[in-house]
Amino acid sequence: MEIKLESSWVNLVVLFITIGLAWWGDIRTKKIKNKLTLSACLIGFALNAIFYSTQGLYFSLRGLGAGFLLMFLLYLAGVVGAGDVKLFGAVGSIMGMAYVITLYFYSILMGSLIGLVLMIWQKQFVIRVKGLFQALKGLIFFKSLEPLRDFSKGKGLKIPYMYAVLPCSIIAVILPIQALM
Repeated sequence: MEIKLESSWVNLVVLFITIGLAWWGDIRTKKIKNKLTLSACLIGFALNAIFYSTQGLYFSLRGLGAGFLLMFLLYLAGVVGAGDVKLFGAVGSIMGMAYVITLYFYSILMGSLIGLVLMIWQKQFVIRVKGLFQALKGLIFFKSLEPLRDFSKGKGLKIPYMYAVLPCSIIAVILPIQALM
């Protein structure tokens, strides 16, 4: 089920207020507050229920599940924080599964690009690539995940993920990945 154009402006307003507040909080305190994510999630469910009845609830539930699950995988890998996981669940409840998956892919690409630029800027690229190859060598030859875990726990670039999510939330509205729709 897609959100119809007539009612989508309300969802978009809620989306951009939520993303904007999350961005502000993440930049200032490196935290995305539970009050924000829970409120946004409940508003998403309410909006979609009002506009689409039980189909809207199912739409929100699928979006919540997809957003939460995809980001939880990144959380387990140590890439994002718990606030990012809950935020993507809330975004999914507002905008649905197709949108949150599109946002997920765009923000991973943008986050990777930001990280790459920062590594090159800080002259860390070669050091990080060598460390990655050492970790992969340990994985292949010693069949142990320990070198990879050690690598991921090392001093890495720590940037708020919202630097990638904010612009990608706009891009995902303008350029949805059609195969997911």
